[in-house]
Amino acid sequence: MNAIVKSAKLHWRFYREFLNNRYFNVGLAAAAAAYALRAAASGMFIPYSLQEVTNGLFNRSSHLLGQGLLLLALSGVIYAASEWGFKPFFQGIARSISLIKIGLVNSMAPRNGGERDRIGRLVNDVDFVMWNVGGIINSMFPNALTAFVAEMTLFEMSPLLGLIGLVGLPIYIAVLEHYVRGVHIARAVERRAYGESIQAASEYMEGRAGPDAFIVAMEKWLRGIDKNIHLDRVYWSISFGTGYAVPTAIALVGVDLANKGRLSIGSLVGSMSAALTMYTALVNAFWAICLLGQNAVVIDRIFSMREPNGQRSQSPAQPLP
Repeated sequence: MNAIVKSAKLHWRFYREFLNNRYFNVGLAAAAAAYALRAAASGMFIPYSLQEVTNGLFNRSSHLLGQGLLLLALSGVIYAASEWGFKPFFQGIARSISLIKIGLVNSMAPRNGGERDRIGRLVNDVDFVMWNVGGIINSMFPNALTAFVAEMTLFEMSPLLGLIGLVGLPIYIAVLEHYVRGVHIARAVERRAYGESIQAASEYMEGRAGPDAFIVAMEKWLRGIDKNIHLDRVYWSISFGTGYAVPTAIALVGVDLANKGRLSIGSLVGSMSAALTMYTALVNAFWAICLLGQNAVVIDRIFSMREPNGQRSQSPAQPLP
């Protein structure tokens, strides 16, 4: 867990030093409200809707059927309306990218030569980190909330099925630790090579160098990205396997409980829906933590850009109003 904790701490430092502005914070608050509403809709309203509709049809109860359809309609309204909560969120990310780059330019002294990936850090790494931050937030928080609500729903429908729903968590934690350790190395190679390729391409296009440096940079980039792709496949294959194995086990136990009269047909259907919702959400929530590992090395590169003495030879850049 050390690699995961270190990545989380680095992101917290990045937030305090670069992202603690009103644009990002207001957008995050708006997105959080949307996440909470959607978690309630997908993790609770939809499973209960299926339960009520199934029991309504099975028992020929128009009241239960109406309740189920109402919950389903309410879920649709929540998803449609909450989408507008993400507009200020993504606007905050875009504005923060601009502010970060301007701040970095103001903290850097122009220099000739030196690190060949310096331009890449400024023009590409900031965007990489910020859109990944958006992806992390957009995956971790709503999916973690949804998984939690779905697990509570599952446990309420059947405590036994709720306990079975937790057995996949250790597997996710194990594959996550493996991923974060490996991706830190792979992403470091890929990002540095990408930055070097920008510099080499610029020099070649301006006639100041041959293509060899660019070719070497792209070969290094391929080695890094190939390792990253391999780690991605390891995560997703194990996660998807777990994400279907546990709901299948829940379905088998649920059918047995239903046959013994200890679980209604509607609750069986609702439990299966909640289990599938929970594990779909968990796959994406843990993927967000994987992105923390990818981002960590790039954040380190951004921090390393700032001049230690803060001296400049030009007047500072100013953000647009």
